[in-house]
Amino acid sequence: MQCKRQSLTNRVGSAAIQRFAGTCREVHGGELCMIVTNGFFTAGDGVRLARQLGIVLVDRGLLETWAWTGTPPSSLLGR
Repeated sequence: MQCKRQSLTNRVGSAAIQRFAGTCREVHGGELCMIVTNGFFTAGDGVRLARQLGIVLVDRGLLETWAWTGTPPSSLLGR
C-alpha cells in the first residue's frame, strides 16, 4: 500500500501511479496493491493502467464513505 497526502488542489497523477505499478508486485511482492490518497486522482492513463493491473485506488470520496458507513470500498471486497 502506498499513501499520498495531497492538498485538495494537487491530485495524484499518472507518473505516481506508474511508478507504484512498476514495484508493487515485482519488487515488494504485494498481493493487494493499493494507493490511498486524502485527495483525488487525475483522470487518464494512470487510472486506466491501475485498472488493467488490478491496483486499487482509494480517493477522498471513498475514504469518506468508508469512514461514515464502516463498509470498505467495493473494490476491496472479495479479495
